[in-house]
Amino acid sequence: MCGAARCHTVRQGEAGSGKAAGLGQRLSMMLRGRKLAADRIAVGPGVDAALLDEAAAQMEGFSGREIAKFMASVQAAVYGSAQAVLTPEIFRRVLQAKLQEHAARKSFVLGHHGAGDSVQVAVDAASSSK
Repeated sequence: MCGAARCHTVRQGEAGSGKAAGLGQRLSMMLRGRKLAADRIAVGPGVDAALLDEAAAQMEGFSGREIAKFMASVQAAVYGSAQAVLTPEIFRRVLQAKLQEHAARKSFVLGHHGAGDSVQVAVDAASSSK
């Protein structure tokens, strides 16, 4: 009996059981083109403290949520590449996209409150801060 606390019995093969999926489930996943586990991301040469410092300087003013979404986008871009390797090129490409999104969002907010007039002004300002 579980007493006052609720309890849940985890069955073999269920999420949280620590057991691998059954043969039928693994075969089904393979036939649908899915892997049982994601590839580990390797960090390529050139992804170093200097690159992260560069990104930090450019992302000044980003919210914690924007930074988290940036890192999720970096992860998605790496998994979408031929190999699961984070390169400086992938990192910078995602960074530029997020800088443009941030500038557009900032311009939208400023434009609706009378303090700004276009997305392009904010994009130019973000580009010149590089």
